Amino acid sequence: MALPAMKGNIFETLPLELVQHIVWFAGTRRTLCSLRLVSKMMKELADPLAFATMSIIFSLEHTLTQLQSLASNDSPNRRWTRYLNLNGFRRDIPGLIPSRMELATALIPQIRSLKEVQQARYTMCKEEPYAEIISALACLPKLRVLNLVVLTAKDADPAIFSQILNLEEIGVRSTFSTTFTKKVTRNLVQSSFLTLKSLSLESFDYSSSLQLDALLFLETSPSDSEPHPASSLPLAKLCLRGRLLVKASCLPYLKHLTHLELRNLAHAGPSIGVYAFPWEALSQVGIHLTSLLVFPPTPSLLQYLGSYSGLVSLRLAESEHIWKPNTDDNDHPHEEGASTPESQEKMAHTMVHGVLPRHRGTLKHLVLANLNYRFWAVTEGILKSVLSCQEIEILSLMYRFEKEPRDLAGARSAFLHLTALLPRLISGLPQLHNLTISPALNQSECPEDWELEEASTGPRLLDAVCQVDLSAESRTPALKNPYFELYLMYYEPLLQHPDAIFDRELGRFKPASVTSRWQE
Repeated sequence: MALPAMKGNIFETLPLELVQHIVWFAGTRRTLCSLRLVSKMMKELADPLAFATMSIIFSLEHTLTQLQSLASNDSPNRRWTRYLNLNGFRRDIPGLIPSRMELATALIPQIRSLKEVQQARYTMCKEEPYAEIISALACLPKLRVLNLVVLTAKDADPAIFSQILNLEEIGVRSTFSTTFTKKVTRNLVQSSFLTLKSLSLESFDYSSSLQLDALLFLETSPSDSEPHPASSLPLAKLCLRGRLLVKASCLPYLKHLTHLELRNLAHAGPSIGVYAFPWEALSQVGIHLTSLLVFPPTPSLLQYLGSYSGLVSLRLAESEHIWKPNTDDNDHPHEEGASTPESQEKMAHTMVHGVLPRHRGTLKHLVLANLNYRFWAVTEGILKSVLSCQEIEILSLMYRFEKEPRDLAGARSAFLHLTALLPRLISGLPQLHNLTISPALNQSECPEDWELEEASTGPRLLDAVCQVDLSAESRTPALKNPYFELYLMYYEPLLQHPDAIFDRELGRFKPASVTSRWQE
């Protein structure tokens, strides 16, 4: 017997929660745009996701058509766009339509029409109406986050940036540290002095140091005296990458700071860079960080971390690909004595016996990467200290991986084998759901092109991990968690896909895919 014909749209017969689930996991914007044509209900559910982000890239020929569509009063972007990405103007090419001026004329009024935008990213390029664009962004009443990429500063006037008010997050990235970039940053900060919660400064010129107080404050730097309460920034997150100096006199103005990232890649003398950060003054002011990303560690840093409790995230790692052989210590600015073997051993001892015990009740994210393996690769002492931090959810450790066991002269204690390390980590940390085990190799043991060594070491380590029998740990909270992920190289940020997944039937990990990323 033939089934009766279904009336109406099938989605209209499903519970609303299920339809929302379908839309939420639709994937691409193309799929969402197709779903919004199915029915009125589906349109209402798909539109907020399909049009949440708008990118205007002026190197694409369809940009003018995009802007003309946006000019329509019923454009969904006017209602739903929350994130706006403006990628600078291309130079005019003879005979190519539209011209840069046509694009500019169409752009400015359309930026002003996006009244729901909360975040914007603007890449400044040459020969563009940046002043008009900034003025248009200043008219967006809900704009709270601005990320600015400065690629040029030719004939530019930084005063226009003072029009943007009440920002909560500011990010400035520059390929050079010109007076223009400094004034832009200062104008943005000063215009949002009472609302700014997050500040990120990246890739300033290495040829001359730049003082943070010159960016945060007016021409006169803050004094060493106690600041007036009204002068304190509500800044909770500060991210610095580049040759930036932070004076102790700045810290009383940053008393609300809880999240700090120092990614200083400059090659400079002992008074410049991450080593020069005034950790002792940070403690004296009473600033107790809950999240810290910094590299490399120093004695004064570890002394500061051991002076209080409450740290939630600690990452001793650089900001990019972290699998690297040990580099020449002369490439980094030094805190006096910080690079000697004796100092490295003392710092590792302080971490194990001083820092981790202080924060074991709150620490959820711990990363130890790209450090001297002789003192930081996993040993029995390091493992016991890590296992005492029962709240850890995300963990990255250095593992001394070798083809064959060998006598490691100079190592302070035996490094743990995977068969001892993996079961104890998985069974001993009930909250763990993201684990990274990075192989630690010394520069003298691998070729100059360490990426080739990575391609060789990665598969061997993956094979070794998959040989570890974890049948007895298969019922632990970590492995019962369907979202548990295992990585074998540390990256910042973390990769989207893990290297290995747990097979409950085999009681072992297995490669996450047939083609690993080392074979791509």
